[in-house]
Amino acid sequence: MNAPERTFFLTARLLAGCLLLNGCADPVLSVVNLEQLSYAGPQMVEHLELGWSDTARGGLPVLTNLWVPEEATELRGLVVISHGQGSKGQLHAFIGEHLASHGYVVAANDHFGATLGSADSATHYVTRIGDLKFVIDMVSDDATFGPAADAGIAAIGHSIGGYSALAMCDSQPDETAVEQECANDEGGAWCGLLDAQDRWSGFADDRVGTCIGLTPFVDPIFGYAGESAAALNRPVLLVGADEDRILKLDPSLRRFFDNAPQPGSLLLTIRGAAHLSFTDLLHEGTLDHDILKETTNAYVLAWLEYILHRDQSAGDLLTPQAVASDIYAAHVSISGIRPPLVD
Repeated sequence: MNAPERTFFLTARLLAGCLLLNGCADPVLSVVNLEQLSYAGPQMVEHLELGWSDTARGGLPVLTNLWVPEEATELRGLVVISHGQGSKGQLHAFIGEHLASHGYVVAANDHFGATLGSADSATHYVTRIGDLKFVIDMVSDDATFGPAADAGIAAIGHSIGGYSALAMCDSQPDETAVEQECANDEGGAWCGLLDAQDRWSGFADDRVGTCIGLTPFVDPIFGYAGESAAALNRPVLLVGADEDRILKLDPSLRRFFDNAPQPGSLLLTIRGAAHLSFTDLLHEGTLDHDILKETTNAYVLAWLEYILHRDQSAGDLLTPQAVASDIYAAHVSISGIRPPLVD
C-alpha cells in the first residue's frame, strides 16, 4: 500500500470495534466433526470498511469490507468474496465473520456497477475479475495482513460472483457462448469478455489455491453445456440449492460439475436452500436461514482446512459417506471424490 492508503488502513483499524462471537470452538488444527466447524472460532473479529481505489484502472473505486482476527499472529489464509449482481460485499458478513474467527482474513469488495442501489455498468463482467486481483494485491502488500496471503488464498463467489471466482481457477468464458450472448445483449456486459481474456491471457490467478462457487452463474458463460469446467486446474467446491429458481441446480450447475475434473471437484447440494439464501439480505427457500448459514460456514471451513492446510481429518468430512451420517444429513448431499492431497 502507498502511504495515504496505509494511513487510512490503520485509522480504520483503530476506529473499528471488535465483534465478540459466542459459542467459540477450539482453534481449528485437528477437525473432529462438522458441528465443531459450525461454531465460531476463538478469535474476536474486527470489521473494516476500506475506501480503496485502483489507480491502474483510472481510480476505479473498490470499496472493500475486511473481517480480520483481532490477534493477527497466526493467520490461516486470505479469502476473497465476490458478490452477486445487485448485491454488496457486506451482505456476506456471515461467512466473513465466521472464517475470521477461525484465523482467516476475509475481503469482500463491492463491484462498481453491480452493487445494490447503483446503476449497472456495461463492463462489470470484466472489472469484477480485476477487483479481486486488486484486493489480493492490496492485502498481500500489507505488513499486518500480508502473511494471510502467504498461508494460502481462496476465492468464493455467489451467483455471478461465482463466475468471477471460478474464472480465477481457470474456467474461462466460452467463446461461442460469449459471442452469441453479446449479439443479443443490449447492455453490452458480455461484449468485452473475449478481448479481456486475450489482453490478460485469461482470467486465472496462480496465487489462488482453490475456488468456491455458491449457486454460481455458470450457464451459459462457461458454455451452454458447461464445457469450460474441464479447464479447472485447482480444487473446486460447488454449492447448489435445490430450490434456486434463478440459477438452477438442474441441469445448469450439475452439468457444469459433470464436466469438471474428477477427482478435484465436489458438488454440495443443500436441500431447501434458494438463490438468495447465501446472503444476509433476505431469506428464501424452505430451509431455516440460520441453519443454511451454519451449514455453509461448516463446509466452507472444512474445505479450506483440507485444501489449504492439508488437514486430513477435515477431508474425511468431505465424502458422500461422511455427509450421509453427519448432523446435516437431513438437508445436505455431496457428489464427487474429494481431491487427493499429494505430498
